[in-house]
Amino acid sequence: MGKVLKYEVKWVDYPDKKDHTWEPEENLETAYESLEAYWKKIGGRPEPPSRKRKSVAAKETPEPKRRGRKPRQSLPSHAKNKSNADIKSETRDSDVETHEEWTPPNGSWEDHVLNVDVIEDNRDPTTAERSLYAYVIWHHGKKTRHPINTLRYKCPQKLLSYYEQHLVFKSTASDDGVEGVNPESIEA
Repeated sequence: MGKVLKYEVKWVDYPDKKDHTWEPEENLETAYESLEAYWKKIGGRPEPPSRKRKSVAAKETPEPKRRGRKPRQSLPSHAKNKSNADIKSETRDSDVETHEEWTPPNGSWEDHVLNVDVIEDNRDPTTAERSLYAYVIWHHGKKTRHPINTLRYKCPQKLLSYYEQHLVFKSTASDDGVEGVNPESIEA
């Protein structure tokens, strides 16, 4: 079962805990302003959960074999008061890794990221759907891969710096020996 980010919703006029429901973000489109206020309160929008790819370099020493079930773990949840509902975020997943993995900090990454290193363009061969991912280098030297949409929220200035460093300007028409058109000479 894949990871799905859900929000605990406390419905108006239903104060009992048994009436709370867990809703994915797409079910909360009408409460988007409340979600934004909640994200601001917790220091940023939570990153959508995704399956992390294990690095080949990280597998130099084999992990000891384990028997039995893995213990269930959950992330701490945060409460928020709002007019329609109280929302908490929690990642639910039955297959949480048991070994410690580094996770990016909550909230803004601007002070934690050294720079955006590379942006890759992935296309699904069956649907030709495009998805952009960026490799981020952190101040402590770790390099991680994230969807561009995540960087737009978490470290927009670092993403902008990357784009500025990779801009390619086309020379003006007068530099190419092509005469430009005088805008005043165009009749409306």
